[in-house]
Amino acid sequence: MEQYLSMEEIDAYLDKLYEKNNQVHPKYKARRFDLSTPRGRLRHYCGEDNIGSPEYYFLSSTSILSSLLAKGVHFNRWLKTYGDKSDEIMQKKGWIGTITHIYCSMLIWGEEVDTSRGIYNEVFDKIVPVPDKVKRRLMAFVKFYEETQVIPIATEILLYNPHKQKGQVGEIFTYPFGGTADLVCWMPQGEGKPPRLTLCDFKTGNDYKHEHELQLTSYKILWDSLYAKKFGEIEDLCCLYLTERGNYKLKYYKFVPDEWFRIIDMMPYFFDKKVKLPKELPNKYVIQSLKEIKDERLSKKADIQNRN
Repeated sequence: MEQYLSMEEIDAYLDKLYEKNNQVHPKYKARRFDLSTPRGRLRHYCGEDNIGSPEYYFLSSTSILSSLLAKGVHFNRWLKTYGDKSDEIMQKKGWIGTITHIYCSMLIWGEEVDTSRGIYNEVFDKIVPVPDKVKRRLMAFVKFYEETQVIPIATEILLYNPHKQKGQVGEIFTYPFGGTADLVCWMPQGEGKPPRLTLCDFKTGNDYKHEHELQLTSYKILWDSLYAKKFGEIEDLCCLYLTERGNYKLKYYKFVPDEWFRIIDMMPYFFDKKVKLPKELPNKYVIQSLKEIKDERLSKKADIQNRN
């Protein structure tokens, strides 16, 4: 057996895991795309039935916020300190976050995580061992579960709703944004109290109050529009901050829909109305003149064989 896992193997495993365990399945099938925009390469969601139609590509909530909100003075100082190395550092941190999210999704469904096998890192094109920074965050996640005993309903649940409504000029999308919720669960409230339906996002970095509050708000809006009738509206919003020291912090946030929709109202000013899709390249190639010569030779050969 190979001593490493590829992302394709992990994705296939997780798809089966979510299909088996999630009580909630996406109402609309959609795919994620990282597309070039004037504000950099940003994550988009598009329904599988509408791929190729630019108006159905919705920016992710996190891409909207990262493009429009400043991280603050401490982040600016960090950029000044690391300069040209900042992109590489951010890529490494992003990779640590991705692997941590994957392993937490496995743990919450009772799967055993074996970090002895390395993982192929596509960004740096090499096989890397699972770093201690991930392992300590997994220790923190196990501690979180043991202390809260949450009851998961869904992990990595797609939030995409192409519903339209009447606007001043024709129809407009009601929810022109998308996302993926890390965990929707019943959060115990203590003896004698009913659990509350909670949407929790896993974080491996610092807490940014406004950005995370708005992100969670957008997810609740989407969840409630898609699944509230069957499973109920989200009651609480929180982020689970997993630190590289092996500790965790569970921080609750307010639901601020007015503030979120103010940002959505500004999007036409900051972003193009329609995304520019990359040109789809052909899968088959041929030099036509050589193909015609080859076909002619084959035709002559067939004629000779038929005469004989």
